[in-house]
Amino acid sequence: MGAATGSRAVALIFALTVNAGTVWAAPNQGADAADPAPPRAPAPAQSSSAAGAEQKPPLPEVSSGIGGAAPAPAPTASSSAAPYVPPPPPSPAKVDAANDAELVRALLAARPDLACDYHGYFAGPNQISIACGAVGLLIAERAVTGLRIVELRDVSGAAQGFFEADGKVWLRVVSERGVVLGSSAGGTVVNAEGKPPKSAPKQKSPPEKRVSAESESVEDGTADELDDPQSEELWPQGKVTAVDGLMVKIDLGTADAIEMRSKVAFFEASALGEGADEQGLGMPGVVGLVVEVAPGFSMVRVGMNERVRVGTPARRTRAPITASRVAPARASGVYELRGIVRPMLNLGTFGGGVLGDFSGAYRAEHFHFGVAAAPLGAATADGESAVTAAGYVFGAFDSRLFSAGLGVGAQQINDTDFNYDEGSGLTLVQLLRIGALDGLHLASRTKAVVFHSETQFSSLEIQGQISVSNDAWLILRGGGGVEGYGFGEIALRNLLRGSGGPGSFFLEIAVGGAGLYSRFCAEDVVVAVGDPLCSEVGIGGPLIGVGGEWRL
Repeated sequence: MGAATGSRAVALIFALTVNAGTVWAAPNQGADAADPAPPRAPAPAQSSSAAGAEQKPPLPEVSSGIGGAAPAPAPTASSSAAPYVPPPPPSPAKVDAANDAELVRALLAARPDLACDYHGYFAGPNQISIACGAVGLLIAERAVTGLRIVELRDVSGAAQGFFEADGKVWLRVVSERGVVLGSSAGGTVVNAEGKPPKSAPKQKSPPEKRVSAESESVEDGTADELDDPQSEELWPQGKVTAVDGLMVKIDLGTADAIEMRSKVAFFEASALGEGADEQGLGMPGVVGLVVEVAPGFSMVRVGMNERVRVGTPARRTRAPITASRVAPARASGVYELRGIVRPMLNLGTFGGGVLGDFSGAYRAEHFHFGVAAAPLGAATADGESAVTAAGYVFGAFDSRLFSAGLGVGAQQINDTDFNYDEGSGLTLVQLLRIGALDGLHLASRTKAVVFHSETQFSSLEIQGQISVSNDAWLILRGGGGVEGYGFGEIALRNLLRGSGGPGSFFLEIAVGGAGLYSRFCAEDVVVAVGDPLCSEVGIGGPLIGVGGEWRL
């Protein structure tokens, strides 16, 4: 071959052998054990440059046609026998294998227009399925006069015979797939015989599906997979090439039967092995939605806390999408660092302050435990000041849709009953969440305090969260108590990095109002008879909060 300028293009065509469908044979409904077994087509022979034709199962020879399938022979002069009468159809409970072979041969001889490239058949009690090579799968129904053609099915490849595995009968389908390597301009393609290859035939569009997968019944040696030219086992297998948050890039595109809003299954290592199909894949761990597609790649969106790794096998599927905005999967095996700071202005005299919450925790498979400082705040205005502080350790049972736990710690008391000065006490915390952590939920934090040997209510905070998009949530939050604080806010929480697992970061922006105060009354100092002297400080106004959550 002479030297060529420009780019060279090499077309790579290979055959993929997959299981196009499963056909079942009920007990005692196949060929009788005493009769010869139906012929089975051997695996397609390996082609070579010397001989390209493969061996095919021979059609059995018969001495007469079958009524209805081929014309009956005319009576001869030397024959005084009665006119030919076609044999009755076999009993549904018993199939005559030898007679089936005659029926198949007669049908194919009577219909040369089908151009059936015969590769064997599978006989059921009521139907016979015939592998016709590139033509597809021919389905014929038993009738009194022989066989009646029901349909010719396109199986997206060449039907090369049948084989048995695990108590099931499978149709062997051989198909070709081309991979584009580049432009053919400036290059020459030569086949093994040293001649330019013929152009590949233009692929026809798959026929419209006649019966939905949900409604088709499986019987008589056929299955719904055979009726579907885009059965899952026929779709190409690819892999994940990149992951960016909730977006996953795969090496399958429009050339691989991927379309906008197709569903793609990702098969983690734990899903491989037992129960795997011909491509070695088991049940998918994550199923996402295609949101961008190109000839060589696609972008698939997955859900919160659904982990997909580079190199994970991927394939188009009809399985339902696993993502959920209302109740997404639960994050586990992650450390959490969370904090929010709420600067506020004082209404009235010049002043202001800050109110914040901070926590660090670990979210295990079924539990959530850590430490929190909530609230922490300080404010000053017109020469007066107020400070609030509380901290505790906690542990909780934590599931996808429910969490409940307890905590213990210490807190400051700024709002006291008559006769008590400000001070501190032992705090008991109750935590509750109904709903998903990263979905729709209602959560509360309730505190009680032991102060001067008495137990009393301390504070209550309530939070409601709703998902507004795949990576954003709207939060309503508020509360207050005797720690000397109160607030209410609306916040927008947004996922900026990751998919909810390790390496994820959430940003939270809030607006609302807050106040810090202190009040106590001393019994031994009175202004009037029976009226104690009370001291009160209150500082508060609008706030803007900024927070973040890191998952490690």
